[in-house]
Amino acid sequence: MKFSKFFCLSILFVSFDTIAHTFALIQDKDGFSNVRNKPSLSAKVINTVKNQELVRCVSTDESPKFCYINSNKGKSGYIYKDRLDFFKDYKKLNLVDYNINNAKFKGNNIEVIISANLNSGGNNFKEIKTKSGSRVILNGSEVYGTDDSLPDQRFSQLRSIIVKSKQGKVIIDKKEVEGFFFPSIGLNNQNELGDFQIFSLENKIYILNTFNNGGAGEYNVGFYINNGKLVEKYFWKTDF
Repeated sequence: MKFSKFFCLSILFVSFDTIAHTFALIQDKDGFSNVRNKPSLSAKVINTVKNQELVRCVSTDESPKFCYINSNKGKSGYIYKDRLDFFKDYKKLNLVDYNINNAKFKGNNIEVIISANLNSGGNNFKEIKTKSGSRVILNGSEVYGTDDSLPDQRFSQLRSIIVKSKQGKVIIDKKEVEGFFFPSIGLNNQNELGDFQIFSLENKIYILNTFNNGGAGEYNVGFYINNGKLVEKYFWKTDF
C-alpha cells in the first residue's frame, strides 16, 4: 500500500478549499491522458484516462508536477498535474445550514440538501467471509466506510440527496446511497456530511465527498447531474 503523509496531516490542517481541489476532471488536448507508474514523463504508461473522467488527486508528495490519482474505474498511478482540471471554471456551492443528519448547500441558483440517519442496527446486513478478510453486504450491495466490519451506532448512513435548480428537481434516493456509511461524530462537532464539495457550471452539477477521510475505510463518492438528470454515480475506495 502506498503511504502518503498528506492524509495523516490533512485531518488536522487541511482547509475546506484544499479538500475540494483533490477531485479533478481530466482535461487534455489529446482527448486522454497517460497514467504512469512513476512521477516522470519518461516513466512507463500503465493506463489512460479519458477527458472529463473524474479522478482524485491523492498526493503530490513525490513531485509537485505530478498527482498520484485513482478513480472509480480502478485506475491508479501518476498523472501530470497540467492534465487535471480542479473545477476551476465551476462555481462552488456554500454550506448554509448543518446538523448531524442534514446539510444544505446553496449557490448559483442551486440548492442541495443531503440527509443521513444514525445507524440503528436494524438494517439487513450480511457479513461474508473471504480469503482476505470479510465484506459487509446490504441489500445485495457492498457497504463502504466501515472497514469491512458491521456498522454500529457510531456510524451514520447516507439517506438521500435532493437537488433543486432551474432544470428541475432531482432526488437521489435511499437505494442509490444506502451503502455509504461514515462516523456520526466528526471534528469541531461537524461530521463529514458537511464536507461535500458541490460544483456547478451551466447545467452541470458535481456532488463530491471523501468519507472516513484519513482513516482505514476511506472512500470517495460522487454524483454527476446534467440537465436536471442523474447521469453517473461514482464510488471507490482510496488507493494510497
